Amino acid sequence: MGVGMATHLTATGPRVSVLLVVRNAAAWVGEAVESLLTQGFGDFELLIYDDGSTDASPEALERVAGRDPRVRLHREEARGLTVWLRRGVEEARGDLIARMDADDVCHPERLERQVAFLDAHPECVALGSDALLVDPECRPIRRLGVRLRHEEIEAELLGGRGDALLHPASMFRRADALAVGSYRTRFRVSQCLDLFLRLGERGRLANLPEPLLRYRQHPDKVSGARKGEQRRSQDAILREAYERRGLPLDSLPCRPPVPESVPLADSWHRWASWAVDAGHLGTARHYAWRLLCREPLALRSWKLSLRALSGLHLETARRPGALLRKLRSPRDLLVS
Repeated sequence: MGVGMATHLTATGPRVSVLLVVRNAAAWVGEAVESLLTQGFGDFELLIYDDGSTDASPEALERVAGRDPRVRLHREEARGLTVWLRRGVEEARGDLIARMDADDVCHPERLERQVAFLDAHPECVALGSDALLVDPECRPIRRLGVRLRHEEIEAELLGGRGDALLHPASMFRRADALAVGSYRTRFRVSQCLDLFLRLGERGRLANLPEPLLRYRQHPDKVSGARKGEQRRSQDAILREAYERRGLPLDSLPCRPPVPESVPLADSWHRWASWAVDAGHLGTARHYAWRLLCREPLALRSWKLSLRALSGLHLETARRPGALLRKLRSPRDLLVS
């Protein structure tokens, strides 16, 4: 089902087309869409593809589409993210395409800042930004931390770091995406790594230093639930990229094996560790406590709890006696 466009848009269409694919994201999609519809930059269309959701997402999307004419809603059977992204690039009316995920939240000035940068840098074909990692309830975990220059971003992409240019925080030129073949449906995951490597062969890549996205972490993300599939897809993408560029295949990154999926307790441990180092002690203590309840006999649970309670950074914790110096008295352990 399509919804009519805003009357204030020009005959040639909006400046930006935002692509949002939704699959069973009822808990978050309302906040995600609201963060787009309240952007300071208003010259955009929002193309939403509901990928066969079986939860309350369709009803939430119908309500949104009914109150804002910039929304074009398509309800379809489940065909996978890459299929809808490719279709979105084809159907977009904007010369710039912005990506967004249904579980993330945009900064109010995200589109405005990215459009301004791309207008000022015509050599740039794709632009991302830094992001604030948050937990399912939007508690802060840490900044993602991104490189800003093309050479640095490309080196990380060629090393297999797919978030070197974070997909849901990205904006790229539609003409250039079409010129390199758009998203390729043979890659069900890591399709952004494939696209950005091919775009980087055509023009410059860049990141803005500001965190223009709250990037939600949860166990159902591909990086956790389908980690093995993601790694295999990345390996195939990197091999093709090295071959296209004439790089020796023996210089491909040698990365350790990964599990097919990440256990929930491992995610809690990682979030708490990151949050301690970033100074978000409320988040750190929340997940340290959950881990301790899940694994009460595990040494890592107690180590993490002490770090979270004391606010001790990982690099400091590795120094002998650091924890004892940080905790001046037993009472310190009781202070939250």
